[in-house]
Amino acid sequence: MSGTIVRAVPVGIAEAAVAAGADREALAALLGSSDDERLPIERLYQLWELAVRATSDNGLPVRVGGMSRFDRYGALGIALYVSRNNEIGLRRLCRYHDMITDSGTWSIRVEGDDLVVKFDRQGERRLGMRLANEHVLASWVTVARQITPTELREVRLQHEPPAGIAAHTALFGVPVRGGAPEDAIVLPASFLQGKPTASDAFVERFIVEQIEKAAGTKDQESYSAMVGRLIVEALPDGVPTIAAISAQLDTSERTLRRRLTEAGTSFEQLLENLQRERAEALLKGTYPIREIALAVGFSDPSAFSRAFKRWTGKTPSEARAGK
Repeated sequence: MSGTIVRAVPVGIAEAAVAAGADREALAALLGSSDDERLPIERLYQLWELAVRATSDNGLPVRVGGMSRFDRYGALGIALYVSRNNEIGLRRLCRYHDMITDSGTWSIRVEGDDLVVKFDRQGERRLGMRLANEHVLASWVTVARQITPTELREVRLQHEPPAGIAAHTALFGVPVRGGAPEDAIVLPASFLQGKPTASDAFVERFIVEQIEKAAGTKDQESYSAMVGRLIVEALPDGVPTIAAISAQLDTSERTLRRRLTEAGTSFEQLLENLQRERAEALLKGTYPIREIALAVGFSDPSAFSRAFKRWTGKTPSEARAGK
């Protein structure tokens, strides 16, 4: 079990727990010094366990999550508030959430007409982690509703919800499914095309610059790997443009090119290398060459064959035959 969390979050939780009847001194012992900017995530789990047992209130994490405000999350919260659209805001949350805690990660995926917003923490699913995860989901829903119209379809918990779920029902207003394979919020996929009510491109650019400075520049290898992952995900739908990838990363084409140059590559070189590597891997199997061409972004098998020969000096058929 590892990771940290900004001290302001457990401090706010402790204050709410004290208001609900928990012992102030016992909770204060877990908060460390006011000079500590971040605390071990273990302290947060201990705090939740102590608070819920002291108050006999299983719904406390959800109720505290319902008190969340976007502006309490600093520059990241404001950046979400003014994002150009909800998809950019969600991707921004996934990318920069470790500014709040590096003990877990957000991810999004579309399943049919559903959007699944998942929060994942690794480690022993002890009581403190389960309570902390309920608080995270409740906070996400509360903040999302402050930013943009938000319609929920389902809440998923890996653990079984507590016996009394009045707080869960009151906040979420939709079924809470326990024993699920993930901790997640399910919304209509159309949520991605929605727009924050306070969307402001000028403020957004300014705030994102502050976030970049606060988060620090990610190492070059990680950045090129992140771009590479997005390219691979996009290839089955055709060769992605640098404009499309930079939009997903919420950055400009110029910045993306500069960052890749710093990493010793270029967008075009990275794209070509990934297409070649994926094609070579697929050719080791029995997939038809037409399907491999589509998988690496070519709608025309002949164009794929010409490109593959340019990359390797062999046609796809020759490479498969080991010539």
